[in-house]
This record gives sequence, structure tokens and C-alpha cells, in this order.
Amino acid sequence: YQRRVHGKVFSGSHDGLIKVWNLDTGQCEATLVGHADGIISLTLALNGSIVSGSYDCTIRIWDPSGSSRQTLEGHSAAVGCLGVLSSDIIISGSSDCTLKLWSLEGGPSLKTLTGHTRDITCVSVLADDRVASGSLDRSVIVWNTALGQRLFSINHDASVWSLAWNGERLACGLHSGSIVLCKEGAPSITLVGHENVVSGVTGVVWLRGGLVSCSFDTTVRVWRRGRCVKIMDHTDWVCCVSTNESVVVSGSVDMTLRVWNVDDVLPPEVDSRSQPLPDHSKKRRRVF
Repeated sequence: YQRRVHGKVFSGSHDGLIKVWNLDTGQCEATLVGHADGIISLTLALNGSIVSGSYDCTIRIWDPSGSSRQTLEGHSAAVGCLGVLSSDIIISGSSDCTLKLWSLEGGPSLKTLTGHTRDITCVSVLADDRVASGSLDRSVIVWNTALGQRLFSINHDASVWSLAWNGERLACGLHSGSIVLCKEGAPSITLVGHENVVSGVTGVVWLRGGLVSCSFDTTVRVWRRGRCVKIMDHTDWVCCVSTNESVVVSGSVDMTLRVWNVDDVLPPEVDSRSQPLPDHSKKRRRVF
């Protein structure tokens, strides 16, 4: 699971380590050690702190320098997803079926949200104190975190593995391999293209009005106007994807991070309805 800041990529792995990579050189600059088990969620707080969640049931907050500053305890199972609510508040989702709000300054959880009946796999911060959470129970629940209340649910036909919000639509990546775009609390568009018996969409992120997704089918796919317009490959399951204005970064069970230039992945719009999908696997910028 990876995130970027100031030319760096932070990755967390099942080996229990966080690595800091230089995006330009591809070199590992630092390794953060502290979790007792694999890392399955990672995000950056607004103050630059690194926040990680683990199979060891804890959340760790790291200074930008790489030293562990706080350990947050309260979940009874793996911490599978994290979100940033404000400059000093984060939210976590766990296989214990709960969401918890925390202060970056440490201490017990500020609030616990209950409603899912199976593992919570993903969270997406919306607007106006709202958060969406996805679960293996096949539902997305939208919450008012200020009030601690469940607002409404969106039910799907498969487990929900990933979420991404663009201010208008919520993209839901499902275990079935489909991506469902929801608007105003209801499904509106379904994107189909990921393949394989195990094709769950493990990550989604919005980019330039399009969408980037990754899957256990070993691909990273780029979508525009309901169509898959690019396919990039790993050699094993792809677990996560992230992007900024210049690069797309994906992480895989093949133990690599792959970096592509945004302009190669999603160039300015053209009418490509009659064009075959090009192979951009050789245009990736770097493999770590």
C-alpha cells in the first residue's frame, strides 16, 4: 500500500516494514520498523505524519523523519483501511467490523461506529463530516462522523474492496471484478473489464476525470467515459494504486512498485472508440 509526498513514495508490506522510496532514483531511502505483523493500510496525515495499520491490530503514527511517535490500540482485529478527516483526526476500519476515530496526538479512540457485519475493507472521506465505508458484507455505509450516525447504505452483489470519491460520484470496486459508480446514494454506472476467477478490484482512484483501478487479475486499468482505455501489467496480484498530477504508482504481490507517467496513462481526450487498446507496459517510468 503506497502513498506519495514531495517526490517520495511510502510503501507498506506484509513483511511488516514501511519503506520510503525516492521517486526519481527508485532507491529506498529509509525503512521504518515497529509493527509486529504485516502492514495492510497506509496514509499520510495533513501534517506530514505517516499513519499505518497492521494485522497486529494497531495503528502507528510516524514522524516525517521516520520515528514512531504514537501507537493507537483499540481494534481487536486487523486494521485494513485508514482515512484523514482533519488536521488532527483520522479514521480506521477493521476486520472487527468497526470504524474508529482517533486523535493524532494519541490516546483511546474518540468514537466507534458500528453497523457492518463483516470485515471493513475500505474507507473514503466525503464532504460535510461524511465518510463512506465498504465491507465484505457487500454494503457501503455512509456515516456522519460528527454525530456518529449511520446515514444510509448502498447494497452491492459482491464484497466491496475499494472506494474512491471525486466530489460527485463514489467508485466502488467489488470482489466480482466490477466497478460501480454511485451518485446520490444509488448505483448509476457499472464498469466491467477486470478478468480472472479472482478478479476483485483492490484499488480505485480518480484521475483527470477518469478512473484508475487495480485488481487480482494482475492489471492496472484506466477508464474514461465508461470504457477501459489503457491496461498496464504486473506479474502477480495488484494490491494498491495511487496517483498525483504526474505519476501513477501501483504495488503488487510480485514485490514491485511500478511507476507510470500520467501523460502516457491518460493523455488528453481523443476519440478512440475505433482504436484497439495500446500496450503501455513498456512505457512505465520505473520499477522499484
